[in-house]
Amino acid sequence: MAKSEPKPEPKPTVAKSEPKPEPKPTVAKSEPKPEPKPTVAKSEPKAAKPEPKPTVAKSEPKSEPKLELKPPVDAAPAKGPSEVASLVSLGKQKLDDGDVDAAIASFKRAVQLDGKNADAVAGLGEASFEHGNFDAAAKYLAQAAKLSPRKLSYQEMLAQAQFKLGRYKEAAETCRKILKESPGSGRAKQTLEQAEKKLDDM
Repeated sequence: MAKSEPKPEPKPTVAKSEPKPEPKPTVAKSEPKPEPKPTVAKSEPKAAKPEPKPTVAKSEPKSEPKLELKPPVDAAPAKGPSEVASLVSLGKQKLDDGDVDAAIASFKRAVQLDGKNADAVAGLGEASFEHGNFDAAAKYLAQAAKLSPRKLSYQEMLAQAQFKLGRYKEAAETCRKILKESPGSGRAKQTLEQAEKKLDDM
């Protein structure tokens, strides 16, 4: 019998695997997500808070300036002591200048504004004396002497006005009163001598 030659064992056929291409890393294409909308926490509707009032620094209360009420146009504005003094000064100046009428007008205005101003009243008396109105002079000078009893010049002029009016007894009494306070008053001495002489002749 023919010996069968051993068949060569078939070589294991190794299937040549073709090199598979390396799988490309599959990147999952993420669809562009819509940008998330800012989530606003829905708060339950609350009562609207009042807007805070602006804080104003409290300043110390200032005293409001008092409004000066202006007098109506027709009304005569109130006059102060300074105007009375100016009128008295003007009256004396006019009297020294020999303008007796202007002096009387100034003194009268001063007396109207302040009837208790002894200088104004005496000035009116003296101006009246220079004007020859001895009755008015005696009236105003007597008033001035009461307002300012220590001012002997008012009493000296009063004594002279009384003498001019023929009221010699009153003039003498006024002079004696002056000399009691001021023994060296020459005007009082002179008026007293004249008054006593007139009284002796009566």
